[in-house]
Parts: sequence; C-alpha cells; structure tokens
Amino acid sequence: KPPPEAPKPKPEDDLQLSFMDHLYELRDRLKKAVVMVLFTTIASYALADEIYTWLVQPVLDALPAAQRRLYFIDPVGPIFVNLKVSALAGVFLAAPYWLYQVWAFVAPGLYRRERRLVAPFLVLGTLLFALGGWLAHQFMLPFAFQFIVEEFSGPDRQPMLDVGATLDIVLVMELAFGLVFELPLVLALLARMGVVRSSWFAKHRRIAMVINVIVAAVITPTGDPFNLMLMALPMILFYEVGIIAARLVEPPED
Repeated sequence: KPPPEAPKPKPEDDLQLSFMDHLYELRDRLKKAVVMVLFTTIASYALADEIYTWLVQPVLDALPAAQRRLYFIDPVGPIFVNLKVSALAGVFLAAPYWLYQVWAFVAPGLYRRERRLVAPFLVLGTLLFALGGWLAHQFMLPFAFQFIVEEFSGPDRQPMLDVGATLDIVLVMELAFGLVFELPLVLALLARMGVVRSSWFAKHRRIAMVINVIVAAVITPTGDPFNLMLMALPMILFYEVGIIAARLVEPPED
C-alpha cells in the first residue's frame, strides 16, 4: 500500500476564514481606501484649475485655433468640473495606499517570503497606473478628439464642446488606461496565490480578447475602428504580458 501523500504546505499564519469574514475584511479595506481617496481629493482641490488645464489640453489642441475653449451651460457646472478633476487626482495620488489595501487583503494567502514583496508590488503598481493614465493623455486623447473634430466638422457644423461631457470622456479614458496597465500585475498575483494558473489564462485567451474589444468599444468616445483599436490593442497586449508574468511567478504544479 503506497504511503499517504504529505499534506500540501500552507502559508504560515494561514487563517481559515468564513465567506462572511472575507466580506467583512474586504469592506474594511475598501473603507480605508475610500477615506484616503477622499483625503487626497480634498487636498487636490486647491490645484483643481491647474489640473483641469493640463487634462483638457489635448482636447483644445484638436480644436480650430479660433475655437480653443470649452463651454458650460449649467451655472454650477464649473463646480462639478473641479470636483471631478480633484477626484481623478485623488485616485492617482492615493494609488500606493489603495494598492497596499489590495495587498493586505490577499497577503494572508501568501507565504512570509512572498509577503516581503509588498514594496516592489506597490512601486510597480503605482508606476503602471500612472504610466497608463499618462499615455492615455499624451496619445489616446489627442487621436480621439482629432478624429472627432476632423470627421464631423463642416461648413454647417462646428465644434462647441460642453466642458462636463468632454471632461467625463477624459477622466474615463485616463482611469481606464491606468487600470489596464495593472492587468499583468493582477494576473501574476492571482497565479502566485494559486487561484488560477497561467494555462487557464492562455486557454481562455480568445474569450478575453472578445471581452477586451467589448470593453474598449464601450469606453472609446468615438466608436470608430481606429480609436477602438488604440484602446483594444493595449488591453490585449497587457493580457499577454500578464500570462507571461503569471507563468514566471506561479508555484509548480503538484
């Protein structure tokens, strides 16, 4: 009779929590992250005008020289614009903290030697999030608004962009790109924890590609194939990078 298999080693200090315990832990982590984002949002409000000017610059550059301004028809519109701008800045400034809350939530499922990777996780996650937002601002937004102005303007149609609607597009694009750039880190973390293996990600690659294109179509402001491709390609690329990262860090199979 073959000897019984040795039990699979578990992370040190492994806690056997119920489903409700996990929900309570998630709730507490979310509360802490939201409080920090609120704090950084309030702190950013003092620079809301400067941040707004920087955010909408790609939009203004796409407009004809004599029409480089945005309009508001709601008397309280500028107030909400400044609040949205401050909120975006708050999310980016608080990125190290809410990323730490993500790490603290999953850390009990890691070994002690793996928990020491918290600093690289926070640095890499923050840099990727900021890089995604910056690339959206520098490349995606100019392409998108240039296409809108050139394609739909004419002798009887001239751009008169609403500041609230325009800013919503800018905020969504920059946040979306920031989150897309986190995808490799998320896949690698799931694989390292043993939740999903890289082979599962690779097996469902086609489904992921379809989902990526659908999400890109929803987020892309113009809906044209060119700008849709600009949004979908980074999502597909970073999914593939995530598969490679997951393969490198996942534990060996039994």
